[in-house]
Amino acid sequence: MARFVTKLNSGSPPVNEGVTPNSGGGASQTFGFQFSDASGVTDLTTVSALFNSAPSAAAGCAVVYDRVKNTLSLLTDAGGPSAGSITPGSGTQENSQCVLNGAGSSVSAAATVLTLNLAISFRPPMAGATSIYMQAANLSASTGWELRGNWTVPAMIVSPPNGSWLPGASVVFQWTGIGNFSGCSLSVSGIGGGGYGYL
Repeated sequence: MARFVTKLNSGSPPVNEGVTPNSGGGASQTFGFQFSDASGVTDLTTVSALFNSAPSAAAGCAVVYDRVKNTLSLLTDAGGPSAGSITPGSGTQENSQCVLNGAGSSVSAAATVLTLNLAISFRPPMAGATSIYMQAANLSASTGWELRGNWTVPAMIVSPPNGSWLPGASVVFQWTGIGNFSGCSLSVSGIGGGGYGYL
């Protein structure tokens, strides 16, 4: 009797290649994350990015991209799955730490490399130094959270960002660490024909 043996290919482990920029600071930024799999991009199931002081999604800004479904999900404050998802190129999701702008986010793939561009706006609870972690998974393995960069979120966050203000529009200034301030002042000039304002 002939015997047949089938060898199953378990695939290659995924790799977190890196993020651009991997250092710096600001309240808003589009980050480019690159992941790879020697068996091809289609071997990847999910890739993720995390901004937090520790490799934990709780109280952080964690985004998961599901390659099969082509969806983005910003995890909750507790680090759990969000109630829904958005497609790269549209929509927004938010938690207490950050806002994921789907319209400014995108995904591209070439051979063994997947690039995930995420447009992130940080909120005051994220103020200070934070770390950038990456994670990739396929059907056979997961990298776990790996440190790939550092970012500093300013203590004062202006919404919308300076340079995009319109006459008559509202501008929100948010500070963190209010208890450490002995005083603060704000002056605004050159809006709507050279007017000045003070707070």
